[in-house]
Amino acid sequence: MTSKKVQTLGEQLLQRGRSPASGAMAILPVSEIPMVLTLEQLRPNPDNPRTNRNPKYADIKASIRARGLDSVPKVTKDPDSAEDVYIFSDGGNTRYTILVELWEETQDERFRRIQCIFKPWPGRLKCVIGHLAENDVRGDLLFIEKALGIAKAKSIYEEQIGKAISQRELELFLRTEGYPVSQSSISRMEYALDNLYPYMPSLFNSGIGRPQVAQLITLRSAAQKAWDAFSTEFSVSSSFDEVFGEVCRSLDDPDHYTPDTFKDELIAALLQAMPNPEITYDRWLIELDPKEQNRRKLFGEPAPLPQHIINADKGSETKEEEAVPVVTPGSSPDLPPNDDSQIKEEFPAVQRQPDAVISLQAVKPSVPVDADPDEQHQEEEQLDLYGLPNASRESTLPVTFPLSTPASAVRQDQQNNDLPPVLESATSDSSVSFANTGLEPVTDIWHISALQDDIEHLQDAAFRLAFELAEVLEAEQELCEDNSPGSVGYRLQVGINQATPITRQLAGLAGDVAVSVAELMNIVCGTEQPADWPLLDDVHVVKFLRLIRVIRRLREIQRQSQQCQDGEE
Repeated sequence: MTSKKVQTLGEQLLQRGRSPASGAMAILPVSEIPMVLTLEQLRPNPDNPRTNRNPKYADIKASIRARGLDSVPKVTKDPDSAEDVYIFSDGGNTRYTILVELWEETQDERFRRIQCIFKPWPGRLKCVIGHLAENDVRGDLLFIEKALGIAKAKSIYEEQIGKAISQRELELFLRTEGYPVSQSSISRMEYALDNLYPYMPSLFNSGIGRPQVAQLITLRSAAQKAWDAFSTEFSVSSSFDEVFGEVCRSLDDPDHYTPDTFKDELIAALLQAMPNPEITYDRWLIELDPKEQNRRKLFGEPAPLPQHIINADKGSETKEEEAVPVVTPGSSPDLPPNDDSQIKEEFPAVQRQPDAVISLQAVKPSVPVDADPDEQHQEEEQLDLYGLPNASRESTLPVTFPLSTPASAVRQDQQNNDLPPVLESATSDSSVSFANTGLEPVTDIWHISALQDDIEHLQDAAFRLAFELAEVLEAEQELCEDNSPGSVGYRLQVGINQATPITRQLAGLAGDVAVSVAELMNIVCGTEQPADWPLLDDVHVVKFLRLIRVIRRLREIQRQSQQCQDGEE
């Protein structure tokens, strides 16, 4: 009897026009469980950081059409949402869009009903971080998508705790949530969102990567710094933000944008906004050169040249125009046998790159029969004349030429290819001459000058190279100079967990930590993904290799020094 009354009451509650009592709601599972849901019950996550179509969209669609949905997406449900639908919690939005298209095209039931895993509602913030992590692991997110996602996560987190947070606090929070992002990357993203993205949305949405964004940020920072300094002395017709924003809008086209074009257009706009004969195109070009900014940051502003040196230079230019050109080996007449000064004139100075004394005992120049026997024994040491690599340091002897040897004889021996092949290759133009810029110019990866082949000079060179490599990725604040006896010239100022990828690799070269090969390849080579360009350009890859060479030689000298100390004890 009682059960019948209860049943009747239940039927009455479910009659049309009736609704459950106020406060009643469906009970959601408290743990992960499998569910089968239809497309009508699913919706994309409104906080999904991806705003552009996945570059692999066509491939994913073809795979799902042929094999069905292999992976099982995770879904959740917002209890505060007005809609009675499930949303994706950790990726799956692209697959949902593809399934909707396939269902409309084929009406195949396997595309309408989806096997899912339901997870309890983690909160909006965790959903955003989950989508960031899931997409970032596959390398599918564009730079701007990642920046917008992190900005949204920061906004939600600040709303939850009721106060603003710093970039360092945001870095620590994301790291604890399983999504590690360095503070320098967060700073770069926020700067781009505030100062670049509003003016160049098309360029950013087209897939511009982190290296190109870093170039724009460096250029804008240098231009604003110079503008602020100049504007205190000269009048301006508009503000810097207006000038820079107008240039950005004019080049917001992926098909026409290049860094060089942007720099030229920016300098032209700056000259127009600040017309003054003292501020020329070349002056702006120097101010916007990142290598020059690095040099000033490390060594301070260059001192102006005294007027008497400038006047002397002008006088020397006039004299050089009137000077007789140096006679080349192929056209000079035979010289007197004892004129050593003219022999030196026969061979122009070669750029000093090597680090060892060179042996030319294999070269046997012909000597006139009537030459003075005493003069045949006069020898002159030629240091670093031909640029022999450092590898033959211990096995070489000084270069010797009898002073009475005719220049024509020496020249004839060179023309007959009597010199070892290594000497010829060492004097040829360097294939890495494009890296001859910055704090530590590089013209050859392997050669070390004999004048720089000691612990102090090598430590200085290593620090300058490491500083440049870290500076190009805005992580120079994580390094400091270290000239202690066993150091490579630099060390980390932060913990290894807080270090950026480039400074972790630099610490690995110093022997402080174990390096990740995958991380190294991302820095030097990039990946197969269109947006994953290498972090270092060609110039800085050459400097990275040069740093390896410098550290190898430095460690060798340090080991030799330690062995000598042990032997004395």
